[in-house]
Amino acid sequence: MMMHPTSNLDANGILLHGDHVMEYHSMMAAKMGSPQFTSLYEGDIYRFSSAANRDMFKQFPARYAAAYGGFCAMGVALGKKLDVDPMAFRTVEGKLYLNLNSSVQRDWVKAVPGNIMKAERNWPKVRELPDPCTPARSLLPWCQDAVGSHAPRPT
Repeated sequence: MMMHPTSNLDANGILLHGDHVMEYHSMMAAKMGSPQFTSLYEGDIYRFSSAANRDMFKQFPARYAAAYGGFCAMGVALGKKLDVDPMAFRTVEGKLYLNLNSSVQRDWVKAVPGNIMKAERNWPKVRELPDPCTPARSLLPWCQDAVGSHAPRPT
């Protein structure tokens, strides 16, 4: 399976840690999607809680997709490619922005327009950086050595 290198995917190619992207917009909450309801957009697998939500996403995927491939918005503003906490998010003018954690989120919201402007300027370069290696990505070939001490290797 070919991985989309500019998106925050787990080892199975699932975006947003499997969270249902539509819930961020409609319920303003992170909610796990189901493997039963998926859609492919720009090479990434999105999960949903229902067929109706999946079908709505398919009609307007760019409207619902996470900014910066699902990487940390503040990280991109600072020129870094960082993983996210699905609970640290905000929608701004209909676009979904996620952050590393609640502390980073608090800093990000202090200057949202400026941080988005910086992130937009940085994203073309940041998107080409290697993906951060996390336990969820320990099976990805480029993370085998980098994760090492951070995650147990599969047996």
